Amino acid sequence: MIITYVSHACLHIRTSDATIVFDPWLDGPAYTSQWHVFPASTDRSIIEDAKVIVVSHGHEDHLHAPTLSNLGKNKTLIYPYYWYGETFSYLKEFGFEKTIEATSGKRYALGPQTFITSIVNGQDSILVVEADGQVVVNVNDALHSSDVRLIELYTSMLKKRWPKIDVVFCGFGGASYFPNVFHCPGKNDAAVAKLREQLFAHNFCRIVQRLAPDVAVPFAADFVLLDSKQRWINETRFPREEIFEYYARNFAGGDRSEIIVMYPGDRLVDKRLQASSEHHAKAKRQARDVLVRAQYPTGISAFTHAPKSDLPSDRIAPILRDHLESEARFYGSDALDGLRFAIHLRDLGNEGWFNVAFDGRTARVSRSAVPDVLATVRIDTIGSVVLNSMTSDWGGDALIIGYGCEVDILAADHARRARTCVELLTRYPRPRTYARRHPWRTLRYALHSLPAVGRRVAIRLQRLIGGEPVASESATRAHFWLTGDLDTIRRANGLPEI
Repeated sequence: MIITYVSHACLHIRTSDATIVFDPWLDGPAYTSQWHVFPASTDRSIIEDAKVIVVSHGHEDHLHAPTLSNLGKNKTLIYPYYWYGETFSYLKEFGFEKTIEATSGKRYALGPQTFITSIVNGQDSILVVEADGQVVVNVNDALHSSDVRLIELYTSMLKKRWPKIDVVFCGFGGASYFPNVFHCPGKNDAAVAKLREQLFAHNFCRIVQRLAPDVAVPFAADFVLLDSKQRWINETRFPREEIFEYYARNFAGGDRSEIIVMYPGDRLVDKRLQASSEHHAKAKRQARDVLVRAQYPTGISAFTHAPKSDLPSDRIAPILRDHLESEARFYGSDALDGLRFAIHLRDLGNEGWFNVAFDGRTARVSRSAVPDVLATVRIDTIGSVVLNSMTSDWGGDALIIGYGCEVDILAADHARRARTCVELLTRYPRPRTYARRHPWRTLRYALHSLPAVGRRVAIRLQRLIGGEPVASESATRAHFWLTGDLDTIRRANGLPEI
């Protein structure tokens, strides 16, 4: 088996009877020009060589429409079966020879000796390839930002079904819109961002310890932000070259798995690294930002290059008000009552501020040249990004995952509600609402994901009985990232001091 690291979360696997490419993202940026692949792929032809495309989940850095559009159509595309069905319908429109919606836990043959299985976790999935006597687990984004109990749940499921795992590829950082774009009095943005990245790297190590593969590779964090106000975030990543030492120092049995560093063009040939990427030498000689500027001399971002909306600016306030009141029904009135925040749309010039005030679940929206003096949170973004976020089911990804906003919290005691202000601007599908409209699909999803769904429910009940919030990250712990000192954040997340 030969595994080539193409870029970011894109892998190419060649077995004795199949060629597979995972999550191809090569052609242009993602999330409204916010995310840019770095370092970039050195060989596009390798993904054209694949006969099977596997898309792990719907986030744009994994399901990248421009890249999929440019690929030859003589391929089979596989996408896991999720409770939300419209993404699969969208994928069928790309016109590949065959498009398969893969049931969670079901083993699919890609050749006489090659098989693939997806294990769904919410809106993410873990992908397992069995071929040539080896088991390769592609965790991508599915676990490293999850609750510890979910990590334990899914790694136990994987080890029970595949006791001997040869190779694990797993995410180790990157998607830290929260807390990185939130700026609060007393918060050390850079130090907190580094702790957030340490948490993801720590979870990578936790996953590797529990799966105990022969070889583990940190990946799926190869992107950069180019906006002048956000480039600092690129420098806060946990260096993948330091993960092996971190793992050996902080995790018992840390010598059972070999953690190796791969960059675009590197290959694993029967678990042996063939390091051919020039980036290994470049990363030792030059600072990261120097390398980023060499690859991307122009600072393209949503804030500077997003297309302007065709919508007349005087229509934005009523659309915003209607959207906020629609989303307000998913919140308790106490959570919103008295909430005041201001949204600045950079592309509207004069009178680019929209001031929002809630009375219970009723929202008042007014347009102004200045922010409301009583607003405790100010959100800086672009009109086209916000309008897409409010009108498209997953458009909020550009605002949230894509770092498509900057949030200033004017007083630390208002930090708990700041995240709500941004989330109110999105229109994500609600599982319960979707289930009422699509009961049979939801039932099938639940039945095929029964072991995981059942245990996820048990975890939620355990939290309720113990008096914990049921969200994956409780409001209290989330609040620490904005207002807690560094030691408090470490203790809350069980992180050792570096």
